[in-house]
Amino acid sequence: MRSINYYEAASGEIVQQDEFEDGTLDADITAAAPAGTVWLESELADINSDYIVAGVITARPTLTDGNDDLIPIITDGVDSVTFPLPTGTTVTFEGTQTVSVAGESFTFTTVRRGTFQFIFEPPWPTLPLALTISTDSEVQIL
Repeated sequence: MRSINYYEAASGEIVQQDEFEDGTLDADITAAAPAGTVWLESELADINSDYIVAGVITARPTLTDGNDDLIPIITDGVDSVTFPLPTGTTVTFEGTQTVSVAGESFTFTTVRRGTFQFIFEPPWPTLPLALTISTDSEVQIL
């Protein structure tokens, strides 16, 4: 079986995947490609969290290190959650959207106990992030 990832050459975004019988001609695989895409024969990537860079399946970057599901925060107005934002990231908090400019970071600190929800929509290829900060105990990355 030949596993094929079709992707946009400029961005690396995987737009379709398919499997062909062994012996399928490359010309037939190319003919099945969605318009404007190229293909890579390899294991099937995770279409939601991978992209293709220089012919290699690569995990899309994340805003946080991706290893912490829970980050503690103290409700003292000093302790904070901080990470850099790619230029053009849209941050939504309580229905209000802002867009980051070059060199900005997200920083959250509070003296008020409660739960705070943020939605981060960075430019491609960085993965979006839904972040809930509960100052009663910890930060939860969803």
